Amino acid sequence: ALNQMPGVRCTAPEGTIYAFPDISGTGRSAQALADAILEDAHVVVEAGSFYGPAGEGHLRVCFGSQSTERVTEAMDRLQRFFGSL
Repeated sequence: ALNQMPGVRCTAPEGTIYAFPDISGTGRSAQALADAILEDAHVVVEAGSFYGPAGEGHLRVCFGSQSTERVTEAMDRLQRFFGSL
């Protein structure tokens, strides 16, 4: 689902409950985008820059602690958010 969002590229996570999508195609900083996603889409993601300079241009998305329905809802909200950029 993340790879279908404009400006987002994400390799499939292997053996983890986290995705680390590259959002550099949006032209926004990781923190600015994480803040806007929370404000506009009501989805919590973490700025990759929290993990150091190499994390800039990425978001950290945790999907393992929620139900499939809840993750699907979050992906739908993110799709609408990125579609509106």
